[in-house]
Parts: sequence; C-alpha cells; structure tokens
Amino acid sequence: MAETTGPSTGTVAEDEVEGLVWKARDDDAEGLTLVYTTFPTLELAKDVARQLVERKLAACVNIIPGMIAIFAWEGLVHEDGEVLVLIKTGSSLTARCIAAIKAGHPYTNPAALAFGATAGSKPYVDWIMAGTVVAGAE
Repeated sequence: MAETTGPSTGTVAEDEVEGLVWKARDDDAEGLTLVYTTFPTLELAKDVARQLVERKLAACVNIIPGMIAIFAWEGLVHEDGEVLVLIKTGSSLTARCIAAIKAGHPYTNPAALAFGATAGSKPYVDWIMAGTVVAGAE
C-alpha cells in the first residue's frame, strides 16, 4: 500500500486518500460549480453573497476586496478597483446564481463565469451540496 505525507496527520494510505477525494463523472446527477464575478464595492458584494447563501443558491461565497481591473470598455482603457467574488454551488443552480448576480449588479455587463469542478475534497464537496437546494426544489 502506497503512502502519502499529509500536513496534519503525517502519513496517509493511498486508499484513505481516494475516499477523501470527490471526482466529477459524466453520470453525476449534480456537479460542483465555482462562479466568478466582481462588484464595485464590498457592501454590494456582501449583500448579494448573503442573499445567495440565505436562498441556498450557494453554500459559501468568498469575497476578496482590493482587486484592480484593467479593461477596455466603450473604446477606452479603464483601471478600477473591484471586489472579487467566488461562489460555490451545485451545477444545477448556476443559472440561478448568475441571474441573482445580474439582478443585484449595477454594471451593464457584469462578469459572471462558471467553472465546473473536476475534483475536490469529498467532505467539502458534500458540505457544499448539503448547503444548497436542488434546482426546482423551492
């Protein structure tokens, strides 16, 4: 049996590692999605994040202030401060998350990109799935 060194417990057997890792499969009923967006202010980001978690559209939202965006818009190059927001949700809830972002956003064309997870810590993924509603279950 192969072993791997773990930061908190020393060595971990490979079969123990396999039981701790979630891997997406084509036949998964529900995948995991990370939604990326930005907001112009911390307060607005917190408001939308709280709504997503309260409505169980997301299990967790990370808010990272202090990002600088340099972008072209309407023929000019802009540099603005923004707040980065990462939303963890089930794949079937992605469209509803993006709709909530747009509804609470002052930008004409807010950033809203969804990335499907291919693997992760199984207990963490289970926690995310338990903290969200299945689309249509409300």
